[in-house]
Amino acid sequence: MKYIFIIAIFMLHLLFPGAVMAGVDCKVTGGNWAVTGTLSFLPDDPVGTESDPISMTGAYHLECDNTDVTSHDVSISYRTGAPVANNGSGIYATDFIGVGIKMFFSVQNTVGFDRNCATTDFPLTFSFAGTMCVLSPETKGSLDVTGYVKFVKLTASVGGGVISKIPKFTSSYMVANVTPDTPGPDLWSGESNVMVDGIACKVNGGNIAVPIGNFKNTDFQQPGFTTGEAAFDVGLTCDPGANINVTLRGKQSPDTTDPSVLALSEGDGGAAQGVGVQILYEDKPLTIDERVPLRQSAGGDEVLSFSARYYQTKEQVTAGTANTVATLDLTYQ
Repeated sequence: MKYIFIIAIFMLHLLFPGAVMAGVDCKVTGGNWAVTGTLSFLPDDPVGTESDPISMTGAYHLECDNTDVTSHDVSISYRTGAPVANNGSGIYATDFIGVGIKMFFSVQNTVGFDRNCATTDFPLTFSFAGTMCVLSPETKGSLDVTGYVKFVKLTASVGGGVISKIPKFTSSYMVANVTPDTPGPDLWSGESNVMVDGIACKVNGGNIAVPIGNFKNTDFQQPGFTTGEAAFDVGLTCDPGANINVTLRGKQSPDTTDPSVLALSEGDGGAAQGVGVQILYEDKPLTIDERVPLRQSAGGDEVLSFSARYYQTKEQVTAGTANTVATLDLTYQ
């Protein structure tokens, strides 16, 4: 009895390794997709407008060899460390201000699986996603993964430039009860070369000197009094649809709480006291550091008409030079 018992143990020991050697072997080629192309958003496009799809460049191919006599679940996972924007809407950030990105993948050309695991236009709405297929017994299976992206307008105004960085998505695959989660190549590598066509203008001319004129200190009456206005123009050449905006940059006068009054510059002979300068567009003073929409260009030459005037800031005005330096920051989207 002792001899038979030993032989039985030995026979079981011989059979066990044979079962362990059966399983599934998978390998992946491709990946590291980049995104290239050109896009533009019109000024009237609402926030949330999506671009046309831009397909990935490259491929992602998975091959698995099932030497076992049973079926096995084969899963492919996609992960990113990038945070999902807009409360899980699937819009991720790019390195371009005002433009986000939505990412989609598709499983195609499945061969050797018990059920069709093809998934088309599946959006990557969270930091983890994936698909699962079933590989038939003693069968070789394969599939392809492809993808595309859509860019999303996130702000009312979008300028021109290059989108060079997008979220990086890594891949992994796993055969249930056979192989652990195995890293594969990256899907989207995070690299992008997408040109954003900006609608813009060009300023015609350079610095502008605006002579407001000479005034006596007795011409001023009380705080808030303003003199007559001196007009000046700024010429532009614009693309059709360009939204023209202006922001007044300069130092506010310390003698008033009115944020539209510029302080005077120190002059060689001494600056006047009790006055500042206002810049106006369409008879309305521009507030310092406030962006003001002006108009949308039909295309071609544009003339923006401004004016400047003195503004009394104190009860008493003393004579002196009354100059100031200001910048009109023009932007175009």
